[in-house]
Amino acid sequence: MEPIIFNMATMPVRERSLQETLSSIIDQCDELNIYMNGWNHVPDFLHHPKINIFRSQDHRGDLGDVGKFFRCAKWKGYIFTVDDKIIYPANYAATMIEAIEKYGRQAVISLHGRMLKPSCNSYYHDYERAIRCLDYHPEDTFAHVLGTGVMAFHSSTFKVKLSHFKSTNMSDIWMSIALQKAKVPILLLKHNSGWIRLSRKQDNRLSISSFCSRNDKPQTDAVNALNWRVFTCPLLS
Repeated sequence: MEPIIFNMATMPVRERSLQETLSSIIDQCDELNIYMNGWNHVPDFLHHPKINIFRSQDHRGDLGDVGKFFRCAKWKGYIFTVDDKIIYPANYAATMIEAIEKYGRQAVISLHGRMLKPSCNSYYHDYERAIRCLDYHPEDTFAHVLGTGVMAFHSSTFKVKLSHFKSTNMSDIWMSIALQKAKVPILLLKHNSGWIRLSRKQDNRLSISSFCSRNDKPQTDAVNALNWRVFTCPLLS
């Protein structure tokens, strides 16, 4: 079995939810890379042989959500990017790897994303269709944009570079743009409601979407700069 590498960015206000996230994934991975934005201490629960800690003060400063890609140059095997406010099911890694293989390692898999309108007026409020990781989604769907908090792929599918991310806290968009330019399919996997859960120990008002949806001109300009296509690949029997 090839290594299963999980990658996460976190911030101090998420300490309590981070502990829940960690409990849900640590047995599912071989390695967990955590980029700690602005932390003055490393909590005891992060001292684990599978965990590699990267404090922003010791590396490239506060990278926001881009911190989850900090180790991308070294990625080999099954790559996951995860969110510090999500509780993942016990069969999460196995299910995502199964999908990666079913689609012949040709697609990047996610559970969250959207279909864009041409020349949308607002990235957060004017789109064709949104698929949420928290809600029921009945069928595998190829899409324009994915959510990196529930993303997985094989390292042979696409080579991620930190240079793909032109600004912080827009990693979903920048990752999707990089895949779009490379013509790599984005597959939003079917899933049941409640399979992915949000920790109750976090304040969703502090989320990126909550902040950015009030003024999403940078996001809107970024997606409107491309003529988006939906790239597909066959399901392997």
